[in-house]
Amino acid sequence: MADSEIVLLAHDDISTIAAVKRLLSQENLEVFLATSTADAVASFSHLLPSMLVLAPALEGGLGATVWEELAAHPHRSECQLILLGESISGTLAPVISLPLDGRALLQAVQSSKADRMRWNETTHPGSPPAAEIQTAPGPAATPEPESDFEPPPPLPQLLLSAQTNGLGLALALLEKAKIPEPTRWIIKAESGVRTLWLDQQMIAGALSSSPYESILIRARLDGFIDLSQETALRSISGEDSAVTLQLMVEYGWLREKEVPSFARRFTQELVSGAVGESILDYQVFASQGSVEGVIATSIPLLPVLFRGVRNRTKGSEIILGAGGIESVPTLTSSFPYLNELGLSEKEQALLVALSSEKSFRQVVSGSGLSSEEAASLLGAAAALGWVEWSAPPVLMRVGSEAVAQLEAKWASLEEADYFSILALPRTATGADVGHAQQLLLGEFNPLKFVGHPDAILQQRAGQVQVAINDAADALREDSLRSLYAMHLAEGSPRAA
Repeated sequence: MADSEIVLLAHDDISTIAAVKRLLSQENLEVFLATSTADAVASFSHLLPSMLVLAPALEGGLGATVWEELAAHPHRSECQLILLGESISGTLAPVISLPLDGRALLQAVQSSKADRMRWNETTHPGSPPAAEIQTAPGPAATPEPESDFEPPPPLPQLLLSAQTNGLGLALALLEKAKIPEPTRWIIKAESGVRTLWLDQQMIAGALSSSPYESILIRARLDGFIDLSQETALRSISGEDSAVTLQLMVEYGWLREKEVPSFARRFTQELVSGAVGESILDYQVFASQGSVEGVIATSIPLLPVLFRGVRNRTKGSEIILGAGGIESVPTLTSSFPYLNELGLSEKEQALLVALSSEKSFRQVVSGSGLSSEEAASLLGAAAALGWVEWSAPPVLMRVGSEAVAQLEAKWASLEEADYFSILALPRTATGADVGHAQQLLLGEFNPLKFVGHPDAILQQRAGQVQVAINDAADALREDSLRSLYAMHLAEGSPRAA
């Protein structure tokens, strides 16, 4: 490889190293590897590479120190820097997303070559044009043919970057998804790197580096493949989601008509994971070309995003903060069309019923939804700015009878068995258990006691609700309920 240029690759992730070396070798580049910061600095001085492909995540995040330590090196100004996974403060080097975006890496390399050619031309002003150089008198030199070199396409334009939490990401997605041009979102968190491709408020593709969000794991959890089939597919397709999906269809493990719903579940899981992160960094790039190596989808962003936020939002806490079940929820002007959220008829009806004159308790009554379901729905909508809450005009006063009932129920928990907690006979059916659970959860709802002078009441109501749910879970199945009743009859202590 006498005519090849030297590239120093500084990274310690084996799978990424293999992919980078394979791509760069195709560009007639000789790649030398450094898997530590010390090796990278030493190799740079020895090799004087034309390009440094550097992962800031090297050695647990010490990769940036390599570029800093080379600040005084005379060759650094002549070396083109390409970063893997994340940027380095103070540099304008292109950043290639991970899992490796091979197309972007090749574009960055080609752009680097072009920049270096222009730099060489401008830094040797005294050199005569090649056509004027003659080694001896003789016929005029034949002009060299015009170069076929075409400048590489421009690197993706960085539109936005920020550090936030999952909800902040959701709000940014809602706002920036209105951009008419396709975009690519690189979302980095401790759990992994997720990539979303958006086009006209549709999800065109999704990818995750998290082992828990791979398409193979999703296929196994959905029952399409078993562990041995997953292992076989991984050895054939690697991490290429599109190839994996195609193979599952070809092998008959996934039917063609099941592909859209499978892709939706995979994408939903990925988005839910992203909006559930406590801290993350994201970058938004102008997207170029088609989405390669991932499942090509065309899924509306809004319902997927709303479901993800809903799964991560504690609606009851939002209602408590607003003043309890007598607080008044109303729709804001930014609320989207109902049919864009993928809601059930009951959920849509509840949202339509919101007005400035109805409290949460009044809206839920007769909606066919439980308080928990309604709180989840309105809590997520409030988190996204679609619902606002007003404090109750007059704080609801809990009667002394309700307080006495709560105190008595709470005091009885320590000695009560599961049937007693649900106020059911030992001959109760599964339907009886479900009905009693819903009735008691409403009677001892902690939201009823918001604002009461005795703050301990709300806490005790929460403890009662936990006990009610535990009892219902234990008695829901017929066989377990019969066995539990038999043990009680024999004098066995109540199960923990």
